Amino acid sequence: MLKRSYYSPEEVAEYYGVSVETIRRMCREGTIPGVKRIGRQYRIPAKFLEETQSIQEADEEKRNH
Repeated sequence: MLKRSYYSPEEVAEYYGVSVETIRRMCREGTIPGVKRIGRQYRIPAKFLEETQSIQEADEEKRNH
């Protein structure tokens, strides 16, 4: 992904391989910290992607050992 401050739910859904509605639900429920809402659109902070990526990498490393 390109390095930006915020991403759309569509971009995040594609990155994680889940539906856009799943990401939007997570935004509504407050599961994703730091989400901004601009009008009717959600924007997800890049920090969330970075943090969850490092968690996923650590989980994969544990499974491989």
